[in-house]
Amino acid sequence: MWRLKLRQGCRIFQQQRTPEILASLLEEAGVPRDRYRFKLSRKAYPPREHRVQYRESDWAFLCRLMEEEGLFYYFEHTAEEHTLIVADAPYAHEPLPEGDTLLLRPPTGALATGEHASSFTFAQEMQAGRVTLRNYSFKTPAVLLESEARAGGASEDLEVYDFPGESEDPRATDEMAKLLLEERQASARVGTAESNVMRACPGYVVALQGHPHDDLNRRYLLTAVDHQGAQALFEAVSPESRYTNRLRCIGAEIPFRAPRQTPRPAIHGVQTAVVVGPEGEEIHTDKHGRVRVRFHWDRVKWRDGHDSCWIRVSQSWAGQG
Repeated sequence: MWRLKLRQGCRIFQQQRTPEILASLLEEAGVPRDRYRFKLSRKAYPPREHRVQYRESDWAFLCRLMEEEGLFYYFEHTAEEHTLIVADAPYAHEPLPEGDTLLLRPPTGALATGEHASSFTFAQEMQAGRVTLRNYSFKTPAVLLESEARAGGASEDLEVYDFPGESEDPRATDEMAKLLLEERQASARVGTAESNVMRACPGYVVALQGHPHDDLNRRYLLTAVDHQGAQALFEAVSPESRYTNRLRCIGAEIPFRAPRQTPRPAIHGVQTAVVVGPEGEEIHTDKHGRVRVRFHWDRVKWRDGHDSCWIRVSQSWAGQG
């Protein structure tokens, strides 16, 4: 995976599903096909007309696509190998191998033995409870393309409104609004624990037991694990080895969505390109007068002039008067 950070490119992916693009990136970086696996609940990942990687690393491009599509990843570890799992729903998470019980044992002064959590806190913060997205299609300018997702309750007064301008398909906009809402709701209720369970890994589910508030004794998805330890050295003043970790988790039933924190590259100013088309045609347009172009930075030569999606042509003047 680290090799993805060493690769940077400028290219266009056309009419490909996001899982297909992710697979291409992984295989180009030398990740064998049997070392990654998709566990997807959404059967319909429609082909994207036009996806651009522009002056960004393969790692940043991969993370950005996953964040936009509501995908996330974790690792499945065995004694023989490590496998990357790409998923999109709670069903993809397995119980923590070799025992998923997380027993809470607060410090009492006596020496605690065995795997346990020494503390567990659960915090709740206000998040937006409504997401509204609006798009526009020049083909149907009078039609309002707007989608809304609601969480219910008082938080619906906190609205996130955006104009992504990425799709003319109402179903795609509905899904986008739903994913944005789930991203915010995933961070609304978060648990934090201190434990000595070395097996703890993000992406797996544990069952908390022993908390004095019984409603907190339930199943949680581990979303982050920070490890800290010290190895005893020969003839050291303190011969003890120490290990502890800090766990971050959410309810196992809540869909995890990675925060959209990977910057989207920006093309500043105007770019020139070469208008392309099938051999023998001087000017090739569709019924809307749009053209296809080959950008100067695109190294791939497409067949029959399919170097880009159809692009509307900007004119310095239009219409009468």
